[in-house]
Amino acid sequence: MAGVPRHLLVPDFWLHTGAFGEDERTGTHFTPATPGYLDAVYSDETLVTQFIEHDGWPWPTSSSTAPSLMLRMLRDLEVHDKMTVLEVGTGTGYNAGLLSHRLGDSRVASIDIDPVLVESAGRRLKAAGFHPTLAVRDGREGFPDAAPYDRLIATVAFERVPPAWLHQVRPGGVIVCDLRPPGAPWSGALAKLTVGEDRTASGRLLECQVGFMSARPRVAVPGLPGGAVIDRTTVHRRDTPLGGAVAMSPDLALVIWQRVPGLVVYSGDESITVIAGDSWAEVPQEGPTRLSYGGPDDIWAAVEAAHAWWQTFGRPGARRYGITVTPERQWIWVDDVDQPVA
Repeated sequence: MAGVPRHLLVPDFWLHTGAFGEDERTGTHFTPATPGYLDAVYSDETLVTQFIEHDGWPWPTSSSTAPSLMLRMLRDLEVHDKMTVLEVGTGTGYNAGLLSHRLGDSRVASIDIDPVLVESAGRRLKAAGFHPTLAVRDGREGFPDAAPYDRLIATVAFERVPPAWLHQVRPGGVIVCDLRPPGAPWSGALAKLTVGEDRTASGRLLECQVGFMSARPRVAVPGLPGGAVIDRTTVHRRDTPLGGAVAMSPDLALVIWQRVPGLVVYSGDESITVIAGDSWAEVPQEGPTRLSYGGPDDIWAAVEAAHAWWQTFGRPGARRYGITVTPERQWIWVDDVDQPVA
């Protein structure tokens, strides 16, 4: 950390400080001329460095992650001398700089879907004295040009482990990545997987309620959930023992996410709206209560079933879960690979 100057790699950024007149959407824009810049750039905060306008709102699409989380992931990556590493999600280049300082430039490759980010990161890394291999690539494809790698670290969130990664990491190699749905990001966790000789991978989840920005489907589009539309042509109502707030509990939310593909959750002051495909439910925050739902499926029934399963297994937290990835499928399990969540 002492050898890689964050201020050279993050010369301007946005940060919510609570200052008077601050833009509530983006926070204060810091540059080297802004009072308090050095304190802010060397704080243990995530610094947003890019926004994309989408539907009239500036969505953050790149940042310099809080250093404590970066260091935690690098520790979990278990990097040793002479290893090679692929980073998915170049962003500012700061993490690539840390890896280059540890291993040497020739052993680090970093990719990002955004050519603007790759160009600026390369320029700033060079100014800081680092020259890792950088390339413009969709993170789902990895970077076969410099494979195989001993380690892969992803600093952008995916809903599933991209199969291409398993063919680019050596058997025995480690993948540390962030898995979470864009429609309910508190539902996810970090994952640490070891790649096997047969190109499958398995490992444990690592608790992390604050994750990374979701991978973008295209350069110009933020990593957001698909458009969710509520069709109120036919509305059903029934009683439920669960208030909508249960959908915001991270440990349970992970189970709900696995059982309700395409999950999107909107939290309001008085109720929660859950959407998946054409099905939806509106549930008051506190239960027991009466809910409204519509679409082809009673989506809240799936949430109730997930809650019952979670209670049966002793309300497990993230560290009791694991993930296994094969060429055919991947699944999250609790305690044992033969006990799938979904």
